[in-house]
Amino acid sequence: MKPVSRSSQAGHAALETLLVLALLAIVFIPGADSPIRQLINAIASHHQRFTWAISLP
Repeated sequence: MKPVSRSSQAGHAALETLLVLALLAIVFIPGADSPIRQLINAIASHHQRFTWAISLP
């Protein structure tokens, strides 16, 4: 059996990482009510309430 070089191992790790990130993007990004959109909306809502509260005299 031929030993695997470090550059080949690094290439495999990069490919696996890319695959996992692509799958996560497919799961989280699409859709009108996606988890990412819900998170962004929650942060925006919290920021709006926070800035309103600190603007009070």
